Amino acid sequence: MIKYVAIYKTNIITKLDKFIINDNVKIEVVDEFKGKIIPFKTSTDYQLIESLNNRSFQKSLIDEMKNIQDTVYYSGKNQKLIIITLRTREKKGGFSLENYLKKIKLLMTLKYGYGFFEKELFKGIIYNVNDRFERYASVIGLKTVSLNNKDLENIININIKPENVDLNKLNLIYHFFEKYLDENDSKIKFLLLFMILEIYPMEDTTNIKKLKEYLKNCLNKYNKDPQNIVNKVGRIHGIRSDIVHKGIYPENMTAKEFNDYLRLLDDITLFVINEYLCLEYNGKLDKYL
Repeated sequence: MIKYVAIYKTNIITKLDKFIINDNVKIEVVDEFKGKIIPFKTSTDYQLIESLNNRSFQKSLIDEMKNIQDTVYYSGKNQKLIIITLRTREKKGGFSLENYLKKIKLLMTLKYGYGFFEKELFKGIIYNVNDRFERYASVIGLKTVSLNNKDLENIININIKPENVDLNKLNLIYHFFEKYLDENDSKIKFLLLFMILEIYPMEDTTNIKKLKEYLKNCLNKYNKDPQNIVNKVGRIHGIRSDIVHKGIYPENMTAKEFNDYLRLLDDITLFVINEYLCLEYNGKLDKYL
């Protein structure tokens, strides 16, 4: 059994709880975490995990790995922690679990908004020395988002049909979206969002007209007037060009204006991803219409 754990600070969740989605997916919200973890940093993680259950495994090697990161303790203080635990019995399942985590992060952000995965504290294949995690939590604060097993099961079990999407492109979208969530520099965040739109729907062109037409068609489908958003798409492309070619956003633009366009690009990207995955209309662009 390979276990893959990711721990994040979150700005959204305040109600502490545990959600068992299925035998292989568990999501917990806690205010502190304590346990013993040995992360494996080699390219043969699965072999090491298998070997740990073998009595012939050399004790010296186990001790050596313990020194990498023995006891870990994370305290949320005024913030909560979200712990996602994924498991697989596939011998080479570590890579697939990492990609699965990217999918979960994107889909949960679509559902619950940004701030859910504010900062990554730990991510990787783990071996638990005590064969258990010790977690201590108490319910404090007010709820801002209410998680429930049904919603989380729906998210985890979303069936993305290969005939509707290009799975290679989708994996790239997962990859860049995770980088976007983890990035602090607003200019890099802007470029990462635009790169997602270049994967889809601008996959065969650099002409911004394709994105405009895509947004028009999608919003018309929901009887929404797209013109206000479409008018701003050209400006978004111009900002992207300035960042790429000059390293800065336009000189005549204030930081507030740039952040407003970053939020718009953010919402456009989430809307496009939502459409690409054939999910229900999420209303991300309604406030701009």
